[in-house]
Amino acid sequence: MKILLCLEPEAGRASQTAARLARGVAGAQIVWISVGAQPCRLSAFAGAHEQIDVVDPALSTAHPMLAAVAAATLVRREAPDLVLTGVRSDGRGLGLFPAAVAATLNWHFVAQVADIAPAATLAEVLVEAASSRAEVKVPYPAVLACVPQADAGGGAPGDGPRKQLTLADLELDSKGAWRRSTDWFTERVQAPKPTMVRSPAAFWAAMDGKKP
Repeated sequence: MKILLCLEPEAGRASQTAARLARGVAGAQIVWISVGAQPCRLSAFAGAHEQIDVVDPALSTAHPMLAAVAAATLVRREAPDLVLTGVRSDGRGLGLFPAAVAATLNWHFVAQVADIAPAATLAEVLVEAASSRAEVKVPYPAVLACVPQADAGGGAPGDGPRKQLTLADLELDSKGAWRRSTDWFTERVQAPKPTMVRSPAAFWAAMDGKKP
């Protein structure tokens, strides 16, 4: 199994939870990436086979969707079974980045993840929200956004090589990617949502901007 850790440059407690869960999967190949205007401050996470920083000045003031497009592009190259992130891995505490990565990839997405138990074709995921818990089965490939935990553990030197890429290395034009990302956000997230529909099918069709 291949797991990609997608960490914000600050690498907060939720990202450290993601790293701990990845390390707990026996025999997993772990690749971690960070996307931002600066490299991840931690040198590495223990057990990482490869470490990749996508660093570009355009990401300093860009909409989180631009970082999501960059991360998704790299995810496609690496082709992991699972992508683990912190629940707010956009560096701004908005919580948009993990869902945007999943939407860009058109992969399954689950937030508030506290634990995982990977199987052959799917992962059994423990979801925590306030005082509630639920177990969810998620087929691969999937993006899982992890919750912060007090005992998540920190970073430690890893054995894998570390390299740094730019948006150009991913064949992304920062201005063009910015326009596409903001257009996607405007069309999908800020578009008027239906207040009343005739059926679940009509609701989802309206959410996608299509007539039922």
